[in-house]
Formats: sequence, C-alpha cells, structure tokens
Amino acid sequence: MDMNTYTERIRTGQHGIFNFENFAYKFTSRPDYYNRMTIIVAKMLEDGSWDAIDIKDGKLEYNWKKDKRYYHLANNIHGEDYDREKALLYANAKQFQLEHAMSKDGVTPFEINGDELPDLPGAYTTLEMESMKSLCDLIYGYYSHEKKSLIHYTMWGSMFMQMRTYWSGKKNQYLAPGGVRVRGNWEYVKNKEG
Repeated sequence: MDMNTYTERIRTGQHGIFNFENFAYKFTSRPDYYNRMTIIVAKMLEDGSWDAIDIKDGKLEYNWKKDKRYYHLANNIHGEDYDREKALLYANAKQFQLEHAMSKDGVTPFEINGDELPDLPGAYTTLEMESMKSLCDLIYGYYSHEKKSLIHYTMWGSMFMQMRTYWSGKKNQYLAPGGVRVRGNWEYVKNKEG
C-alpha cells in the first residue's frame, strides 16, 4: 500500500457506468494478482511456513514453533539441523530488529532478549518479502505509477496493460545489470570454532 493507492480510492471520477478504463484495468490486473499470490503461497508451502499461520479474531497470527523451517529447534532435537535452524531463527530475528518491526502486540518494538529464543513477529522479514516481490516482477513484469499514469487512461493502454507489465519484466531479466535484482536466501555457514 502507498499514497497512490489511497489517492485512487478517494477519487469520485472513477465510479460509474462509463468508466471503461478502470473496468479494463481491473480486468487485466486480476490475473497478475492471482499469479503473484500463487508464487507466494507456493514459497510458503515449500518452506513449511504456511502451517505456522492461523487466523484468530480476524487477524493473522504466526507461531514459529509450527514452522517446518524450525522443526528440530521447536522440538529440541539436537544436531546439525538444530544448529542450522537456531542460526536461521536468530538471523531472521536480527533482521526484524534492523527493520524496526513491531512485536506481536503491535505496540512495542521487536527485540531479542538475551538467550531466550525470540518469538518472531512474522514468517518473513521485509527483506525476504522484497526478494519474493523481485522474483514475481521478473516473471510477470511490473509497472510504476509514472507508467500507469501514461498508459492506464487510454483505452488501448487499459486493454494491453498485462502485456506491458510482462515486457518490463523481460527487459530487466535479459538486459538489466545484476545489481538490480533483490533476491537471495539465508545461508547457514558453520565457523571453524564450532
């Protein structure tokens, strides 16, 4: 969500029978939304974080102990996997802290408390979500609000918006320098001391 989204919602000129451009835009952007959600849900199912999210009182609630990425840690099964999962938990906790994430109560900032295993506020950090978004942009394309203002308000632009977003992703995939991509994974590295 950003300010452009709120601006669009409060405009009075976007409603009515004769607003074909807005209708066409929604018709072409819906598949893009479903495609991106498919990628995100597939990532969550592969990681095992899908099972760690419940809905309580109409809100999503994350429990890292149900997350399959932390199975050995949550069940106190010591070994190489336990060490790797503990390192991943603390790496994510440190990233949440760097991103100034809020604790689950939504009021206090998230903090790591000594040797106590941190209760992560969510399944993925903002950095990890940006990585997923970058992958979706590469596969399906994207367009900025500046391009939207040029394309969206023409009939042909609305009808071919999906193709326009596709070509922007293909341009970056084949022609952009490597530094443009914001993708990566946490890697476990064991130092020589153990």
